Amino acid sequence: MLSSAESPLEKARALIHVKDGIEAEISLRFSILRENNCDMTTPLVDSEGFPRADLDIYAIRSARTRIIKLRNDLKYTMDEIEKALHQVYDPSLAPPAPSKAPPAPVEMSSTHTEKPCPLLHKWMASHPGVPLRMRYARSSFQLAFP
Repeated sequence: MLSSAESPLEKARALIHVKDGIEAEISLRFSILRENNCDMTTPLVDSEGFPRADLDIYAIRSARTRIIKLRNDLKYTMDEIEKALHQVYDPSLAPPAPSKAPPAPVEMSSTHTEKPCPLLHKWMASHPGVPLRMRYARSSFQLAFP
């Protein structure tokens, strides 16, 4: 979404733009609820448990779901804006600028120290697969992991 090379001020402005978009979509979803004369807590079923005929249940449920998701996104975005503004006004909190030097090559050792793959030679009577009739015809086989 945002590149790490941006200044803290540019990052804060971009996050505020994202926040405005989220708030606009929340407002749009609430207008769907207002068109159906309901809110986030209006019951969608009548006293007998059947869906109300005067409401567009699908539109209301999808609007409510999207509003909940957008509220979570808004909360996260506001937290990110707060962090970005702290970096704008306190430069000591800003991450260090990335260096242009190429990374140093990593030496690979020629010794191989991995443990061998596990081997399963035969089923035991207490194995959980025995009561479930998951027996194999072969009495011994190898189980190896790549």
